[in-house]
Amino acid sequence: MKVAFAVTSFGDVPFEAYHSHIQCLCDWTKRHDIVMAMSYGSTLLSAREDCLRIATEQKCDYILYVDSDVVLPLNALDSLLSCGVDLASGLCIRRGPPFDGIAWIKIKGEMKQPVFDPKQPGVYSVEWVGGGIALFKMSVFDRLEKPYFRHVFENGTQWYEDVYLCKKMREKDMTIVVDSRVQSGHVCRPLTVYPKNAHIFKAMYELLDNTKT
Repeated sequence: MKVAFAVTSFGDVPFEAYHSHIQCLCDWTKRHDIVMAMSYGSTLLSAREDCLRIATEQKCDYILYVDSDVVLPLNALDSLLSCGVDLASGLCIRRGPPFDGIAWIKIKGEMKQPVFDPKQPGVYSVEWVGGGIALFKMSVFDRLEKPYFRHVFENGTQWYEDVYLCKKMREKDMTIVVDSRVQSGHVCRPLTVYPKNAHIFKAMYELLDNTKT
């Protein structure tokens, strides 16, 4: 199995994420043929395309897109591969309020963001997912027309490249799932402490300290 490990970065890579990527690569290369397909400093759209070009040239079976601020668990690749679908995403949480899962399902004709219980991991069919940790079969792109990645403003809504691609895939009846057995971390943006919100930070760090004991 040949898998392109596609990391896009536009600045400093958080150490926690970098460390997890190295750990995973050391483990995954024991079982899979891993191709490094990375892009740095370009726009997100061109970075996605650059990684895909490398994966195509190297005749990969899959491409695993990973954002440079995403912390990977060791089980990520094997678990996502076991889903056997066109696109399998790990459970990735938005790195800011409201800290929800980056996935959408259709309920009574409307797109809603489901709540995944991390204590009950499983594989769930969805309409769209984010691109923070996303494993695609390379055959997906043979069935779609270029450009694969676009930012589109439609009916007052901004669709980013990951949702745009998912919409195109769903039009072709391709299968998209969230594998909540793969629980990734998402490094938060720096936050500013003011007197009025200091109590929130104190409570958060007290909670983190309590979980360590």
